[in-house]
Parts: sequence; structure tokens; C-alpha cells
Amino acid sequence: MQDGHFQTEGPPQRDRQGGDILRKSSGGGHLIFFGVPFFLTGFLAVLVGIEVIPNQSEEFDLSSASAFVFGVIFMGTGLVLTFGRSGLTLDRRNNRVTQWNRLIFTLNRTVHRLDRIDGVRLYSGAGCGSETYRVELREIGTSHPITVKETPHYPQARRTAEEIAWFLGKPITDHLKKGEGS
Repeated sequence: MQDGHFQTEGPPQRDRQGGDILRKSSGGGHLIFFGVPFFLTGFLAVLVGIEVIPNQSEEFDLSSASAFVFGVIFMGTGLVLTFGRSGLTLDRRNNRVTQWNRLIFTLNRTVHRLDRIDGVRLYSGAGCGSETYRVELREIGTSHPITVKETPHYPQARRTAEEIAWFLGKPITDHLKKGEGS
């Protein structure tokens, strides 16, 4: 132990459930603090748009149609930020990799065979104007990898790749551009 931090061997165990299941999820949590204000602002704009709340300001003339449209956009954004979730479950007992997205209820669920995964890849590339790092699972016989995580932080991506590779007992292939990852 140095500087108040614990030194551990192997990957962190917080996302592991039992010995045969590894779950990764994202969304929710602190995002609710951004989603609720978006949703409420959109809801109020919709009420102004349908004239439930009158807009009597002469200085600021906002048409009802634009208030309604922007209100719906803000409500949708708030709904996704508040209730949107995605995740990946690696299940050695049932030989499955399950990838899912949900918004209150499950919207999309894809199941792959775990024994067809031959390794973990770590990529870097430009995304949204900045450098991003992507962790993928390689599936034998397909050209479409399973994306596990995409982040602008190399240590986060590397830690995720190492944890999954350790859990699966598979190698990590580093596809970083020369000089990256420090």
C-alpha cells in the first residue's frame, strides 16, 4: 500500500458476479442529474408550444410551433439520458455474450456464442474530433466485432481490455498508433 491506495493483483472484481459471469453496463447513475433538467425544460417548452402555459412576453417572441419542436427534442434527450442503459454480459456457464440497449424496456438484444470469441482488441482512432480508444471482442467468422467500450481515456480502455482478456483467458491485440498509450 502506497499513498493511501491499495495495490491489487489482477483485474478489479467489482463487475464480476460469481465465477462464470462478467457484466459491464453504462448509462444511468450520475446522468440522471443531466437528464431530468433536460426533460423538465422540454416538458415546459411543449406546454408553451401547445399554449397550456401562455407566452405573453413581447420582448421575446417564440412561436408555438418552434417551442413545441424544441420541447420534444429536449424531452427526448432527457429521457435517453435518464433512462438509457447499455451493457454486455459474458456468461461462461451458458456460453453466451449478450449485448443489450434499453430505454425503460429492452430495445435491442444481441446474443453471440462465447466459444467463437478468439481475443480482445484495443484500437485507437479519431472520433468526434478527439482521440478515442475502443475495446472490441473478435468473433471467429465475422467481420463485425463486438464493441465493449469506447472512451477518450487510454487507461480506462486498457483496464477494460485486460479485465475481459483475463476473464476469457484470451489474448489482447493492441492496434494503437505508434507512440500512443502512455
